[in-house]
Amino acid sequence: MKKKKKGLQKSLMASWTTYNIGRTTFSNFIWVNNGIYFYNPGVMSVELMNRVDAFAIEVYELGGVYAGKAVWRNRAGWVALDWRDTTLVTHPGGYGFRFVNEGNTSVVNILHGALEYGYRNVIIRE
Repeated sequence: MKKKKKGLQKSLMASWTTYNIGRTTFSNFIWVNNGIYFYNPGVMSVELMNRVDAFAIEVYELGGVYAGKAVWRNRAGWVALDWRDTTLVTHPGGYGFRFVNEGNTSVVNILHGALEYGYRNVIIRE
């Protein structure tokens, strides 16, 4: 019979920070947090107050390099995605985001939303 080794056990836990997106209205586009880059972005969710023809979130790498976009068509209410599940974002890395009205809707009204960023795994010793 083997004896259990006494000592510290480790467990892994994800840690992140949340940026809260406030109410905004735009006709063409608007940068999230004035174009500030977010390190290791994860889940982003936004609540659209009005039905829009086409709402896009564009992704920009450091240096303003366009990486691509996610688009929702004919939507109102909540839209969300996890940037880690796309090919547009790789970790580690910093990215900027821009909301874009790509349809014939005159304005896009966002009630609120959030972006989780700074994802990292933290080792907890028990």
